[in-house]
Amino acid sequence: MQGLVNSPTLFNIYTCDIINSYELNKNNDTHSIAYADDTIFYVAEDTPDEIQPKLEKIVNNINKHYSTWNLRVNPEKCVSILWRQPSRQISQKKRKQAEEFLITTHKPRTNEPGIIPTQKSVKYLGMQLDYLTRCTEHVDTQIIKARNTYKALFRLLHNKYISNRARIICYQLLIRSLLTYAIPIWWSLGAAQMEKMRQFERSCLRAALGLYRKPETDYTERITATKGYLQPQSFIELDKKGIIQNELNIPTIYHRSRHKANKTIDLNPNQPNRKI
Repeated sequence: MQGLVNSPTLFNIYTCDIINSYELNKNNDTHSIAYADDTIFYVAEDTPDEIQPKLEKIVNNINKHYSTWNLRVNPEKCVSILWRQPSRQISQKKRKQAEEFLITTHKPRTNEPGIIPTQKSVKYLGMQLDYLTRCTEHVDTQIIKARNTYKALFRLLHNKYISNRARIICYQLLIRSLLTYAIPIWWSLGAAQMEKMRQFERSCLRAALGLYRKPETDYTERITATKGYLQPQSFIELDKKGIIQNELNIPTIYHRSRHKANKTIDLNPNQPNRKI
């Protein structure tokens, strides 16, 4: 039935009751969510030893449920992940439990044991989710995709016969959309990772506008005065004050590349905006 027009409808009929079956989503710390045929089952507990038997029971129940409809779950195409605190913040006992965490199931027809691999990072709906929920791997992956797209569009962004506004629109539609994929989830990530994205975006804007740093400004355009530690959410307020963008909606904050240990930006709200 795969590839037919009515295949998604039939699949939804077969699987629509799985999400809330077997006491899932019943305020008992066992949950499930699904998007099309991508389904997640997850358990919240204090230790890996408490999570493993509960999650393994859910997986085996779902496996049996699918076999009722002559559907098969391939353990090799499944993956498990254990979200936890960094190793230095948990006890040695929990670290050992995390290292030995493993989910086993069986193949419906042959009853052969199957092992679902445990990974430190999984991909769901195009986003890389790491076991520390820092989203660093996702950001690095999206920057690589955006940089490859930038290289493919190099001649377009450097074409002097195309207006600056058109090149900015091309950047926003073709490159920035890759850079900010799934941003409602990771918008509050650390300043070190956000700085990687801002650095790449500034290089794209300079290419699109033909504006480059000059020796007389020490290769930087700065807004000087009060120092402050900037989290990503601060940019919303700064944008309202006209500090970040000018009348053409082009980012105007420009500063030196900062070390990961020092993420301060000099600000002066009373100073007129500067161009890149």
